[in-house]
Amino acid sequence: MFSIKDIKADAKICVKRNFWPGVIVCFILAVFFGEYIFSSYAITSYSDYAADYMSSGSETLTKYRKMTNSDYIRILFSNDDVIEVYESYGIKPPYGTDDIKSAKLSKEQKKEMDNKICSLLPNKIFIDKIISFSSDIISLQNTYPVQIAAGTKGLFNRHTFTLGVVILVISILSMLFSFFVGLPLKVGRSRFFMENLYYKDTGATRILFLYRQGYIIKPCIIMTIFSAMLFVSGLTVIFYFPIYYMYKQVPYILAENPTVGIKQAFKLSRQMMKGYKWRAFLLDLSFAGWHILSVLSLGAVGIFYTNSYTSAANAKLYLIVRKNAIKNQYENCDKLCDRYIDLSDVDDEQKTVIFQENESARNEQIEKKKRQQEQKEIADKENELERIRRIQEMSYDIKKLPETIKEIPKNIKELSKTIKDDSEERSRVKELKKSQIENDKIKNDTDDSGENNIEQ
Repeated sequence: MFSIKDIKADAKICVKRNFWPGVIVCFILAVFFGEYIFSSYAITSYSDYAADYMSSGSETLTKYRKMTNSDYIRILFSNDDVIEVYESYGIKPPYGTDDIKSAKLSKEQKKEMDNKICSLLPNKIFIDKIISFSSDIISLQNTYPVQIAAGTKGLFNRHTFTLGVVILVISILSMLFSFFVGLPLKVGRSRFFMENLYYKDTGATRILFLYRQGYIIKPCIIMTIFSAMLFVSGLTVIFYFPIYYMYKQVPYILAENPTVGIKQAFKLSRQMMKGYKWRAFLLDLSFAGWHILSVLSLGAVGIFYTNSYTSAANAKLYLIVRKNAIKNQYENCDKLCDRYIDLSDVDDEQKTVIFQENESARNEQIEKKKRQQEQKEIADKENELERIRRIQEMSYDIKKLPETIKEIPKNIKELSKTIKDDSEERSRVKELKKSQIENDKIKNDTDDSGENNIEQ
């Protein structure tokens, strides 16, 4: 069983030794993909304010920015009767949360309106309870299916058609951006902090690990399944934390070996976390004070320290359970095959050798890429020269084409003359042969008559 104190001590050393790259990596994920919820609140609040200011000229875009997850769910379960209730109290669709709060209604009117809505939506209370949890616990980026479903539903209602189009387009674009950019960067973050534990000069560009390896689709599919499982389990409340800690190591497994299969990644994470889920929960709980301090500092402490600190600790946790999996020969543990990841049992002399090997391997890989690039450039130049040569030949042939066309009648005339001469020659030869045959026949007749005279 691992020691939480030792993990946090190693994480602190890691953060201090390579401070700014860790801050940059965590900042990118917090700003663009909603990670580190305790420190990203200030960032998202400012971005929402900026987005509201930029979209102030468009009522539809402004309302979209103000909508919450519960509003998307209500659109799914809405009908014309519900919208007419809102309109009767002066609230125009879409009926966002801010629109209802800002409506100038008395308490009696709001209560009366709520009763009418509840009569038309009998599952409203249940829906609100579900969404209130998912809005707080689950990041908004994991609610793309809900947003797409709400946007699609909005297309079939005359009151919410424009909003439905906006929700659908923005949700699909956001989902594609998250799939091809956000998920690879999350795996790259895991790779960065694993390497950063032992390699002091690890650069922030290691976040692009999957792009450099050329493996994008399969790891992103696995991460999508992982996110979907967290979203669905989050709706049930009870199963969220068991599912989260059971498959907590999936991003790290992909960061070590992007070629691992879907079933292998989830099964391996489940085996690695067997007996460690409670301790992993306690490890996360031990950062509660830092998270509170991050909230009180409007995210500043989280951006500049807590995010890197917790990420380094989780990377160290992965290396511990990884070592245990290899030691106990779990199924598919052969997929954990990166020897440069864990150097905890290696002495300083061997570390120096491994670092030198790793550095020489990197330099060799860089040189190999340079040679390949040079060869590619040479091949491209040769292909370009060949293309230019062919174009020049074609243009030369095109220039000669009028002359060739002009010579065609002359060639035809010469050909007809040649054919005529050949025909005359054949006729002359035929006449000569015919006359020769007649002469031979006359000669034979003369010889026969002479012989008959001699006999007589």
